[in-house]
Amino acid sequence: MTKPLSLVGKRFGKLSIVRRNPSNKHGQTMWVANCDCGKQIVCSGNHLVKGHTKSCGCLSVEKLVNRSTTHGQGKRNHRTKAYKAWKEMKRRVLRDPDYTSRGIGICAEWVDSFENFYRDMGDCPENFELDRFDFSKGYLPDNCRWATETTQSRNRSFCKLDMGKAEAIRSDSRRHKEIAKDYGISVGYVSTVKTGKSWK
Repeated sequence: MTKPLSLVGKRFGKLSIVRRNPSNKHGQTMWVANCDCGKQIVCSGNHLVKGHTKSCGCLSVEKLVNRSTTHGQGKRNHRTKAYKAWKEMKRRVLRDPDYTSRGIGICAEWVDSFENFYRDMGDCPENFELDRFDFSKGYLPDNCRWATETTQSRNRSFCKLDMGKAEAIRSDSRRHKEIAKDYGISVGYVSTVKTGKSWK
């Protein structure tokens, strides 16, 4: 029987082979390896030589993280303002009934791709946030911009109201959701108008 080639001292990806282990139940030669991440595993020599095993499993995790942290902007401890704005936009539109009921959507190229969003919007300046020019339309490249809070407040849909509309909202007995849709405002703002907290 041919003696298996010693792999001790050799490196395969992130693994350093330290000693041979007893063969497994299939007769495969097994080796103990130290991974660069600090873990120790037992793996098949055949898998090592053919390149099937290159780490304890942490390499696959790293690749997954790298794919989900596009441009390095989505890393857990260093998420950029642009990345946070993209995530918040998706959360708001995909989960908030107030948006979905009014048909407010997201550009198809942006939904599953931060790269495309970043390509169109670029970096978010300090003290700026994602804003829409027209609140009756969705999040589209030609309807979005980075804007200050002051600019946003001037652009909010409730600025389109006047005293006559406010009085009409107060006397409207329909559900707040239906009123909000008709006037292009949020359900919460309907409540503030009806209770007199705004447009007194």
